[in-house]
Amino acid sequence: ATLAAAGVDVVSLANNHHYDLRAAGVAETPGHVAAAGLRAVGVARRRAPLEVETVTHGAWRIGVIAATTVRNGAHRPGQPQLPYVEERRLTRALRPVVRRARADHDVVLVLVHWGREHAATPTAAQVKAARALVDAGADAVIGSHPHVLQPIERYRGAIIAYSLGDFLFDHTSADRRLAGVLTLGFARGPTPCLASARFTPTVHVPTPAQRPALAVGDDGALVRARVVGLSAAPPFATAWTDDGTGILTTPGACP
Repeated sequence: ATLAAAGVDVVSLANNHHYDLRAAGVAETPGHVAAAGLRAVGVARRRAPLEVETVTHGAWRIGVIAATTVRNGAHRPGQPQLPYVEERRLTRALRPVVRRARADHDVVLVLVHWGREHAATPTAAQVKAARALVDAGADAVIGSHPHVLQPIERYRGAIIAYSLGDFLFDHTSADRRLAGVLTLGFARGPTPCLASARFTPTVHVPTPAQRPALAVGDDGALVRARVVGLSAAPPFATAWTDDGTGILTTPGACP
């Protein structure tokens, strides 16, 4: 309910905590999410868990594909299947789904829960898979799971955020308190295209209760330096610029 009240519309349930409360939790969670006023994607299903889900915003049709390469238990026969795929099979499994989504959606987003926890950069296999999904038609690939910020790459007119860190978590170590909000703007034009990309730094504030806050001052400088430095390094070679308000921007892809 707090997320919905804050303006969050859609959340992904495709992650490694799917089975924390066993079969009852798997069954009950989508209903609780819906009752709170949120749309859930990446929900465990009886059949075809890897699929495109359509989210509408005005006249826009947004195709969302949610998957995870990590899970906290093997699939149990007779129970709904999490949209899980082994990382080495990610491209093969998701590429046809992305292509189907591209055929009848204005924007295609891939949300993937993956990677090594607390690693500053993705693996070579993740980079290869993310770029392959963009080649197949994704406008953005947004990663989670590592708990820390990783590079945010501009690739062929799309955005790949390998990990945005944790917007809200009970972290205390310095690097795990740093995160951010990625805002993507799309223009319809002759064909829909990514018109703008902005990254707003955030930080976890421990008191009076764990909560996210805008990262300003030294915290803001730390977040911006991490994103700028990691994203500029090979093979990402993406320049992010401080626009003077503490927000990072990178050029869009529209002509």
